Amino acid sequence: MNPESEKENIQNLKTLLESAGFGNEWQQKLTDFIPALVYIYDARNKKLSYINKRVTDLLGYTYGDFEEWDNDLMKVIFTDDVELVKNEIEKYYHLNGDESHEYNSRLNHKNGDWRYFKTLGTVLRKSEDGTPGSFLFIAQDISDQMKVSDDLKKNLQLVSDSEKLLKFGTYSHNMLTGEMIWSDGLYEIFGYNKSENIDTNDDLYLKHVDTLDRDIYLAKIDEAVKNKTNFHIIYHITTRNGEKKIISTNGTVTSDTSNHKRIFGITRDITQAELTELELRQNIKTLNQSNKELEEFAYVASHDMQEPLRKIQTFGERLQTKYGDVLNDDGKVYLTRIMSSAEIMRSLIDNLLEFSRITRRTQIFEPTDLNVIIKTVSNELELLFDDTNAKLVIDSVLPLVEAIPLQVKQLFSNLLSNAIKFRKRDEPPVIHISCRLTDNGERKKHMLYSDISYYSIRISDNGIGFEQDYAEKIFQIFQRLHGKSEYPGSGIGLAICKKIIDHHQGVIYAEGEPQKGATFTIILPLIQSKANAPTEE
Repeated sequence: MNPESEKENIQNLKTLLESAGFGNEWQQKLTDFIPALVYIYDARNKKLSYINKRVTDLLGYTYGDFEEWDNDLMKVIFTDDVELVKNEIEKYYHLNGDESHEYNSRLNHKNGDWRYFKTLGTVLRKSEDGTPGSFLFIAQDISDQMKVSDDLKKNLQLVSDSEKLLKFGTYSHNMLTGEMIWSDGLYEIFGYNKSENIDTNDDLYLKHVDTLDRDIYLAKIDEAVKNKTNFHIIYHITTRNGEKKIISTNGTVTSDTSNHKRIFGITRDITQAELTELELRQNIKTLNQSNKELEEFAYVASHDMQEPLRKIQTFGERLQTKYGDVLNDDGKVYLTRIMSSAEIMRSLIDNLLEFSRITRRTQIFEPTDLNVIIKTVSNELELLFDDTNAKLVIDSVLPLVEAIPLQVKQLFSNLLSNAIKFRKRDEPPVIHISCRLTDNGERKKHMLYSDISYYSIRISDNGIGFEQDYAEKIFQIFQRLHGKSEYPGSGIGLAICKKIIDHHQGVIYAEGEPQKGATFTIILPLIQSKANAPTEE
């Protein structure tokens, strides 16, 4: 019902009451028929002089309740609204003729709750001196409407807060008139205050787009309008306060029944994200350059060290051949230690060169059958297996992966050699190899691509194991958990394994427990092969 109709209704009710006479049964029947509170207020005594029976239906009170309150209207007004109602009633004393006035307030229900009412009133009759004698009020229950209104306000506030937090705003652009309707977030992005009531149109929007980006921006819009497609634009703006920002806009073009074009867009402030990404790219570039320089240094240094080392070994051998018989016992010990140290140094240099070559070499990734790789490695380690009575058990058919065969061969050679090297003295080594497809949980845990399948390959042994606290340390170059005399080696083998896996966009990690063996897990992207693919567990 519109306000004019409501004002007309109260005037009609006033006329009917005047014609029926105040206080007779027709007045009671007439007002009880109306689905709202109808009451008459004594303007001089400021008390109720009449209220219809709807007060029981709507608020649960009876006539007797009001009589106990000495007909005090304020007894039914919600406490927080009492002053508001008193101020509103004062306005009725100044109405002229058939003027009316309305206000909203809360009224108490007898059950302890409260309801919202819209109250419309007018002067019912005047005293002999021309001042109001009584007022006629009609109060309609609008609790449901107010709840919807409150929910809408909360939702709008939630949207506004979200836009501010996430730095985005939306707009609707009428292509015919140029008018644009901005959300609160868009005002925030461009540095305006919505309360200023500025004229938001396409000229104002375009004014903030940097000159160098303006033509591209307009071309993208024109293309989207012409082809009726969505669009995405990244451009720079200058806000009202002169701040520079990087903006991303996604939009869609629609047409109404009259073929008038309208654009709905979402604009985001991506300044911080772009600056962070730029900084990240620069850091990656610097890091890659640093790594490249370190690898080149390691390669050059190791290569240059080979020549003097060869001379040490050559002259040491000559010294041992020609003068070994004339050296006393101490001299022979010293010479043996020199030759042993030179051999250790040669092994370190070879391993260091191999470590630096992993990413320096231009090698082609190709389909690689890990079954063939394992067979080749076990053949090459045949003597080591025989000497230690080692046993290799392959529990699953291994997959076909996209890899560099030589590097994968070196990977498994290092892992199998380590499993035998770090064996228990009183127990022959047993190595188990198994594999399966990774599940979604593993991919999430190791931050792997969700649209690529991976195999998880486990190499377990029954050796001496290690403390789990050292699970990451063992992959660092030159890191050792045991003395060279007890377990000889360069301390580079597992570092090479990790570098190979990193180069293959995979993951390697270790799990161990002292005297209970170790398990190395390798996760590699695969080539799907129905013939040799294990099922996901």
